[in-house]
Amino acid sequence: MKKLMTALLPTLALFLFVATPVMAEDGKIIFTRKGCTICHGTDARTTRGPDYPVLAGQHKDYLVAQLHELKAKKRTSVRSKEMIPFANSLTEEQMTAVAEYLSGL
Repeated sequence: MKKLMTALLPTLALFLFVATPVMAEDGKIIFTRKGCTICHGTDARTTRGPDYPVLAGQHKDYLVAQLHELKAKKRTSVRSKEMIPFANSLTEEQMTAVAEYLSGL
């Protein structure tokens, strides 16, 4: 068993190393298909207006936390209320993928 684990360890390490770019690419697709570009811009920098946040380059954990707060309805601004249905439509995996994508911009 120990030999098997030792043999599989490099494969597992490679999978973990390669998984991040794949997740980021999935995040780009989700960001586009869910309509996020309408308010946050196709580059996540050129927003619809000054009260729409720039998402490009934000920390992944921060973005996921904000999406969780939106889902829990802890954010109450006008823009936050607009975001609640979008946040509610995302699974945990999708939130992570979008956050990974945006943090890499």
